[in-house]
Amino acid sequence: METKILLIEDDIIDQKAFERYAQREMPDYVYNIAGSIAKARQFLAGNEYDVVITDYFLGDGDAFDIIPEIKDTPVIFASGAGDEEVVIEALRSGACDYLIKDASRNYLKVLPLTIEKILVQKQAAQKLLAAEMQVKKLSHVSQQTVNPVIIFDEKKNIEWVNEAFVNLTGYSLDEISGISAGLLQRGENPFENPEIIKKVVEERSSYEYDVLCYTKQGAKYWSHDSLTPILDESGQTKNYVIVQTDITEKKNTEMALIHAKEAALESEKAKEHFLANMSHEIRTPMNSIVGFTDLLLQEPLSTKQREYLDAIKWSSENLLGIINDILDFSKIESGKVELEMAELDLRHLADSCAKSFALNQIKDGVSLNVQVDPSVPEYLEGDSIRINQILTNLLSNSLKFTERGEVRLEIKEKAVEYGQHEIMFVVTDTGIGIPANKLDSIFETFTQASTDTTRKYGGTGLGLPIVKKLVELYGGEIIVESQEGMGSRFEFTLRLSKGEPSNAEKKAEIQLDQIQNVNLLVVEDHPLNQLLIKATLKGQNIKFDMANNGKEAIDMLNKKAYDLILMDIHMPEMGGIKATQIIRNVFSEPKRSTPIIAMTASAIRSDLEACLKTGMDDYIPKPFKAEELFSKILKWVRVEDRLTKEVA
Repeated sequence: METKILLIEDDIIDQKAFERYAQREMPDYVYNIAGSIAKARQFLAGNEYDVVITDYFLGDGDAFDIIPEIKDTPVIFASGAGDEEVVIEALRSGACDYLIKDASRNYLKVLPLTIEKILVQKQAAQKLLAAEMQVKKLSHVSQQTVNPVIIFDEKKNIEWVNEAFVNLTGYSLDEISGISAGLLQRGENPFENPEIIKKVVEERSSYEYDVLCYTKQGAKYWSHDSLTPILDESGQTKNYVIVQTDITEKKNTEMALIHAKEAALESEKAKEHFLANMSHEIRTPMNSIVGFTDLLLQEPLSTKQREYLDAIKWSSENLLGIINDILDFSKIESGKVELEMAELDLRHLADSCAKSFALNQIKDGVSLNVQVDPSVPEYLEGDSIRINQILTNLLSNSLKFTERGEVRLEIKEKAVEYGQHEIMFVVTDTGIGIPANKLDSIFETFTQASTDTTRKYGGTGLGLPIVKKLVELYGGEIIVESQEGMGSRFEFTLRLSKGEPSNAEKKAEIQLDQIQNVNLLVVEDHPLNQLLIKATLKGQNIKFDMANNGKEAIDMLNKKAYDLILMDIHMPEMGGIKATQIIRNVFSEPKRSTPIIAMTASAIRSDLEACLKTGMDDYIPKPFKAEELFSKILKWVRVEDRLTKEVA
């Protein structure tokens, strides 16, 4: 007889993965796939299924909206690692088992065994139900079931057990007749449980629970007990019956999964800690290399010196790009990247993205062109940082592999549905193209088209995987078409909401000379970073004091007021987080409210969030750009207010 399955899954990639696996490994299974709760209800209304498998997050709700409606069909709950509370709630809501979803979809490999186990349990449960009905009729069906059965008298002492119980526990009926139920639980009598007293003794209804039991030899086993009162014709309780199901294997599996999840969480924490340290240790010297190179490029230089410095700048920015790729991919893989919706101007974003490529990144004989169709709304809502990251990676990839011709970015509106604008992005190039046998693998991690690609063109092989995962965060899919020697075409579509223009009035641009009278406190322990910040600020005649750590900063703030504090995070004696806590909680106004900008080499979001939660107002990542530093200072020292007060 065929096993019929309903999969409730809104992720198209997971749907396809399930279909491929089912066709290959489960040919005797019949299945339907529902991409939403509404579709699942349609299938359930017209079909009977042996098993339902449901994801947690669904397009029009979550699994808890549908699990309680599935009354007679076993439900397998699918969840990502780290969702213990969600898993527990799913089991309470009626799910009978669960699988841990991972990025490689290895959970599909255990799916047939899980289904088979559940079907066996379902059959056992059906037998158990039949046995209980017959016990109520005072029949001898207890001897016909493989489940251990214990019948108690009205005083709640053991009166009779079946052969399955004897085989499991080693106790004979003569040994335990007249003894309380606490025998199997080492003194913990179920009839002393307040919930059982209420449900079974007082309300005369059945009650199910899991319990740890012991055999005659002291061996432990887990049992799912169904405790039911046996009533006489007048409705009074004459006996009680417990029908047991041995769930030791299931409990052991659950414990193993819990330990595995705990180990996975510890591993994830260790990984994040490593990345935080790696980010800090690499970005700190990179901050000096990039910063001093930019400062030197502003000095009078010979042609040869400028050539060397340009090479250093290009190499350092290339290395920084590789570091960022690794960190970004790690964050995306761990599910710690969230889309931040805000006002979005695609025309400005596309133009800025194209202009960000320096002339030395575009080869002679290659043009970079951007075309935004007039149909694209002027204002949308989206994550400009992530969309820029997608476009930058795609354009960088095309420019890298194009020796002559054109790289083009086209953006157009595809459709409008339910207030959502489908915006299509297309990046085409006239580059070397991709071999047909490599098209399916270019989005895989650390994969490039050929073994000499890295040696000839450079790169980590992470750019396109990052693009793919960011597009999928938007619920989209990226498609590539290419012919070797004829160029490539990358296309993806994002669904974006219509935005509204900001009501904030455009303020006149403030010149840098307007902040030369601002007093800054710079808190930085690294000598090279101190030298770089000093050179950057002195280059604009900005006044500042320098503290080597948070403790020195507190002492200096006690003696003098500052308009803004630039605060490093990781420092000896006292770090930036602790120093900020003291400023925000110990000092009085106006020093308590002094704007504080974190200057951090960490790219880990949890570190940045900790800065803001502590009371810092903003942050600047290292290596910092001088323009960004001055922009942040202008933003937080409220120069317009200072100028107004001075004039008054």
